[in-house]
Amino acid sequence: MNKNRAAAIDFGSNSSRLLIAEFNNGDINVVYQTLITTRLAKSIDKNHILDIDSINKTIKAVKFFIKKMKEYKVEKYSTAGTSALRDAKNSDKFIELLKDETGINLDIVSGDKEAKLTYIGATFDNENDESMIIDIGGGSTEFIELENGVPKAVSLDIGAVRFTERFIDDPSLEVSELDQEMIITEAINYLKKYSQSFKSNNLIGVGGTITNLAAIDKSIVQFDSKKIEGYILERSSVNNIIKKLSNIKINERKKVDGLQKERADIIITGSLILEAIFKFFSVNNIKVSNKDLLYGLIIEVFEDDQYYFYK
Repeated sequence: MNKNRAAAIDFGSNSSRLLIAEFNNGDINVVYQTLITTRLAKSIDKNHILDIDSINKTIKAVKFFIKKMKEYKVEKYSTAGTSALRDAKNSDKFIELLKDETGINLDIVSGDKEAKLTYIGATFDNENDESMIIDIGGGSTEFIELENGVPKAVSLDIGAVRFTERFIDDPSLEVSELDQEMIITEAINYLKKYSQSFKSNNLIGVGGTITNLAAIDKSIVQFDSKKIEGYILERSSVNNIIKKLSNIKINERKKVDGLQKERADIIITGSLILEAIFKFFSVNNIKVSNKDLLYGLIIEVFEDDQYYFYK
């Protein structure tokens, strides 16, 4: 086994993600990474219960992750469950089932812990105390800044999956201008409630919505994180993408270069949430980063010795 390698698993609201990386002399070298769409946030906004299909998809995904961990000789691992699992009434039963089926321990992290991990990951090799980290997820969006040297987050329930279910009757069809305006307006209403909490408008964006938008903007057919790391995503480009995607049905959206097919039903909503953020903060661009909570988990394994063993 490679003692300098570790795995991090993010049980997100839209997808479950695996990162296997080496940590040498303060540097993170990615060995393998992947994601599988599992939609843990499905129906969470309505009944706060994890959907059985999402549970089964997640367990299947984790079994694949374990296969990769063994292939890359990884024993140390860390996990984080976020918005959907915090909201679900049956999270404890899911954690027990996951342990029984896979042997993997799942930690549901608090909003503050998620903020810390995401900030550490996003600012790795790019520390800027003046930046606000924005992570548009499936169930919520996090806004993270330093306060007296400590990452603090405002977490709002304006996720791409949550708002798609709430405002779009059939996400396989075109999205009307009325529905678009409703999503933007509702997102801004959430932001207004916390307007006194925000100090910076220098934005760094992480998460699937923002990285997918960058990939679409650059027409990247085969996703490569190096091609979008540090990319400046312009508001005008996001609006062009919204206009294009909202006027075509889901089968055509899936053919758009740069768009992950499994995200085709929620990408418009995620994009509209980003437009609401642009509008609220009166900014015209956001810096894109692939480094987020997963990187924070890897750093925590090696710098804080917080991890599980899998054998």
